This record gives sequence, C-alpha cells and structure tokens, in this order.
Amino acid sequence: MITQYELDVKRMPKVEVPLVLGTEATSYNKLMCYRDYWLETTDGERLATMRGAWVMMDLNARKVVPVVKDLVEKVGAPFSTHVERFKRLSKIDRVDREHAYPVRYFDIDPNGHVNNVHYFEWMEDSLGADFLANHELASMKIKYAKELPVDATPSAQVQIEGLTTRHQVITDGVVNAEAEMTWREQ
Repeated sequence: MITQYELDVKRMPKVEVPLVLGTEATSYNKLMCYRDYWLETTDGERLATMRGAWVMMDLNARKVVPVVKDLVEKVGAPFSTHVERFKRLSKIDRVDREHAYPVRYFDIDPNGHVNNVHYFEWMEDSLGADFLANHELASMKIKYAKELPVDATPSAQVQIEGLTTRHQVITDGVVNAEAEMTWREQ
C-alpha cells in the first residue's frame, strides 16, 4: 500500500512523442519499501522523477504488517536500516474551495479501498477548470493517511496561495490524504 509520493516535473511531455517509463525498487527496512520512478524522452531527457514509500498490509485485518523479505528481494531491493523522511506537509489553515466526490464502485482497487490516483484527481479537480487550464504541475508531495471504502463521500479541500496549493481529502472530519503542489503558469 502506498503511503507517500514526491514528484518533480521538469516539463510535461509533448503529445504523440514516445516516452520511456522507468522504475526501480531502491531499498526496504522492517516496515517500509521505497521505489523510484522516472519518465524520459527516447533521447534520455528526464521529464519527471518520483519517489514512493510503501508498506505491506494484512488485507483481512486492514493493518500494516512487517515487510516480507522474500517478496522485496525478488525485485532487487537491498535491505537498509535507514528510514527515509519525506518532507512534512503544511496544513491547510483555510479552505478556498471544496468539492464532494462520492466514491464509486469503479474507484475501488483490488485491495478494497479507493485507488490512490483518485485522491490526486479529486485534489486537482477541486482547483477548477480555469486554474488548471492556466497552470502546469511542477511538483507534488502527497501523503495517504486513511483508506476510503465504496459509498463514502469525501470532500477535497484546497487552499490556494499563488503558485502553491495545499490540499486535503477529508471524510467526517478525518483526513484521508493531504498534498502540497507547486505550479508553473502556462
């Protein structure tokens, strides 16, 4: 289960240009696994990089469990006692926009909770068409806190401060995910 991502976008890819997507399991410790991702042109220009932190979960108990060494070693991840620290996200202190997003059956992944891409989609969508049409994502840090089941109705809240936006997806006062995004004007 993904707990956090940090994404940096040098530039967005051009339409119909072939791309190379890469990923590598970089390390693991007793509770966390780390993976890097990148997007490049076929000439090797790196367009975006992303770092992710993962945990293993007992799907019946819905609890985090220690990393299963045999699984992560199959993907070539070395063991490390180092615990990577992701940047702490600033909390929202006001809500500039808010939008409710009912969780649909097709939002649920095979693990029985909302697929992580939907949190990001809701956060971006809550900015509105005018903002999105005039801005391009430069970086994003997102932390997943509490899973969402089908039939929940979370709200995506956003605070806009120039080219920085702070987001949270909440349900009944509980934060399900939070993010901070920086943007470039187009």
